[in-house]
Amino acid sequence: MSVGYVVLEIGWEYNDEGYNRPESGGGRPVAFYNTYAKAKAVADKKNADYFRTLEWGKNRSYDLEGFLDRYDVSDDALVEWYDANNIPYAYGDWGLHAPVVDLSDLPDDKIFQLLDILKVKWYEVVAVPIDSL
Repeated sequence: MSVGYVVLEIGWEYNDEGYNRPESGGGRPVAFYNTYAKAKAVADKKNADYFRTLEWGKNRSYDLEGFLDRYDVSDDALVEWYDANNIPYAYGDWGLHAPVVDLSDLPDDKIFQLLDILKVKWYEVVAVPIDSL
């Protein structure tokens, strides 16, 4: 069976307190590739680009925190990452330490690390069988 890889934009739903992944799962397909590596590279780049549009860290805004499950994110890992990358932070309202500087200039690889710790993405890769297409 042949497999292709779809880059999906996750359709986050806002509930007046934060964002939730839709219960139905899925998302909007934005690209299709025949290799996982290419699809993942595109999804990662789109995630980094989207991260740069958020206000997290600028004037202590809480743009990103609405996407986080604060019970699923390790604050210790977050603080360790800030310290390793010389990023100043303060305790945030959501029970996690938040940066107090603009992170939009971070290189992509650092954003990928941070998003892995935060366990949040706006784009993901899904394998799909293509024999039936």
